[in-house]
Amino acid sequence: MSDTQRNFIILAIIVVVIMTFSQAQVATGLFAQLLNIAFVALLGLSLGQWYRRNEQSVQSLKVAPRLVLQLSLIGGFLVFLTGTVYPRWAQGPINTMVMFGLLALCLFGWYWSWQQRSSYW
Repeated sequence: MSDTQRNFIILAIIVVVIMTFSQAQVATGLFAQLLNIAFVALLGLSLGQWYRRNEQSVQSLKVAPRLVLQLSLIGGFLVFLTGTVYPRWAQGPINTMVMFGLLALCLFGWYWSWQQRSSYW
């Protein structure tokens, strides 16, 4: 476990304790929003570290799979950011289905392009 992950877990525990013992709605909402922002930042850092760690493999991909991979990573992060920071957007069955569909499309793009590095077709 890295220091960033450990610090995020400590932050999450502190926020849960404060939210549990807090009586003020405003403080609870503020801490929940801060926790959402910290989670999105951790996701962005994790994706950035993954990309830097595998940069040579990504650069060795052909143009189309590399473009699909980069767009999938950026698109998935933006969809996740929208759903986390603006949860009202994902209310309702149609919006939720669109959100999960876009995330599934991004994950499939990531999977497909990453499989292309070992494919000889």
